[in-house]
Amino acid sequence: MSDSARTEALRDRAEQAKPDLVQRGTGWLGIVLAVASVAGIVLALLGYGVALSVQGAFGIPHAAVFSSATDLFNLGGWAIAQGIFSFGDLSTWAFYVDAWNSFWPFVKKLWGMTFSMALAVVVLLGVYWSLRCAGNTPKVQQARTRLRKEIRGKPWFEKLLIGVLTLAIVLTGTPLVILLIFVGLAVVCAAMALVPVAGHSAGQSHIKDWVVDPTACAKLEHRIYRLSHPSPSPRSREVKNRVADCIAVTQGDGKVHKGRLVFATTGTVVLYEPGTASIRRVPIDGAVIESIDAL
Repeated sequence: MSDSARTEALRDRAEQAKPDLVQRGTGWLGIVLAVASVAGIVLALLGYGVALSVQGAFGIPHAAVFSSATDLFNLGGWAIAQGIFSFGDLSTWAFYVDAWNSFWPFVKKLWGMTFSMALAVVVLLGVYWSLRCAGNTPKVQQARTRLRKEIRGKPWFEKLLIGVLTLAIVLTGTPLVILLIFVGLAVVCAAMALVPVAGHSAGQSHIKDWVVDPTACAKLEHRIYRLSHPSPSPRSREVKNRVADCIAVTQGDGKVHKGRLVFATTGTVVLYEPGTASIRRVPIDGAVIESIDAL
């Protein structure tokens, strides 16, 4: 084979392989987009749960904590980070008790809906199998044969029978299908509700342990010391020494807001003042934020 013919053959093979490469690339792109969509939904639901924890603890409407999907992603990422940091608490029984108390009501509902759907499917399969077995008996087959002979001479009766059977199937099947769809949607919604519950649990734990319970603000020299002398003990063992992160927000008009940092988004911070038990949502656009030792 000459060089030109070999080159032409290779070119033809490359042309034939292009559709396969495009199809594979499109398939992988679809998978990546699907994974990214699911991850975005999970982050948003986690962030929504964190916002609900602020409303449950301090009474601020959860919608005021975030102003965009980016804020929800930010809060959701914080919740995931909290879950990673709490891996050191897995050896304590209290961790499992708190997790069980948070998730059990939703798990119970999810289990009940799933059991109802499975029971409905089993009943339908049982009815179908019973009818099928009953239709294979000799008496039923003889009756079916006689009915066919009679129907052949009466075309109108065949149409009437088909219409009646169709109407019966529609009248009995439509409510059942609607019920199954409703139960399926309820199961999906209950499963999705577990995600914001996780964010709500993480937010409540953070608010209690690192915002409300501490008796003092974190000292700057202590922060620097911890950076240069990292402690090997997990965060959960520092209960007695927990301190709050206190900040001062100086806005463009010179007004200063001080408080314990609850949560922060891209455009606002939520501050808690233990002296007056007040909670504020402070915009930080164009503001100066500094860490302080005392309020």
